[in-house]
Amino acid sequence: MEGIEDIYNRKFKKLRLSLLDHCNFNCSYCTMGSDNVASKPQQKVDFFVKRVAKLHQYLQLDSIRLTGGEPLLYHELAILIHELNKLEIPEITLTTNGFLLAKPASKLKNAGLD
Repeated sequence: MEGIEDIYNRKFKKLRLSLLDHCNFNCSYCTMGSDNVASKPQQKVDFFVKRVAKLHQYLQLDSIRLTGGEPLLYHELAILIHELNKLEIPEITLTTNGFLLAKPASKLKNAGLD
């Protein structure tokens, strides 16, 4: 079997990778508020890259979306993007509330963020 298919023969080609379980806001509709900022330790870059590499080898992913909580709080985000970019996944994107984006935006783009 090549890849994973659903009952409609659609192939799994998009991966959503949650980097953190916390956020810098405390929105009423979300359970990932700022009150749990130190909830659990962050995984290392190689933890994510090794797992994504295995999935990509099997699934030939079209895209990966980095999420959280708030992924901009992940300390090694640019390094992670750079390493994921080496896997040649066609699209690497980010879901963020945007509050912290101004400062790292160009660095993230240079690392390979689409």
